[in-house]
Amino acid sequence: MADLLTMAETEIRARHKFFVDWYRGTCDLSEMEVSASCFAPNFRIIWPSGGYLAKEPLMEALASARNSTGPEFDIRIDIDHAEVLSDEMCLMTFDEHQETANGPNSRRGTAVFSRDPNAPNGVVRRRLQEAWISQAGHNTFHKELEYEGNE
Repeated sequence: MADLLTMAETEIRARHKFFVDWYRGTCDLSEMEVSASCFAPNFRIIWPSGGYLAKEPLMEALASARNSTGPEFDIRIDIDHAEVLSDEMCLMTFDEHQETANGPNSRRGTAVFSRDPNAPNGVVRRRLQEAWISQAGHNTFHKELEYEGNE
């Protein structure tokens, strides 16, 4: 049986490579169907703003965003934490650093994956929650706690 954490990391990196190619308009249209198969039917994303989308509206938005960036768009992924939750599920936390025409931005994603033998990389995303990472690299949450006198 393949290592669950390795499959999830491979999926994270493959999906972000797809996002770069899709937004740049450099991949084949058929790749959208492959990408959609990497998300569980009940997938939900929670954006850094707190809003959320289920799989179908997310796939519709993604489909309409093809060729929406220039060649400057890029994504770098750094895996922060990986944890096996069961034989079938794992949790992955990763930092996504984007280069865009409007400058860089970074977000931290925490995703739950489950095994799926029909998925291209052996796992599907079930949930994903994102949070903005300060561009200065500081953890403002801890600064706020220190400011309020909490230790």
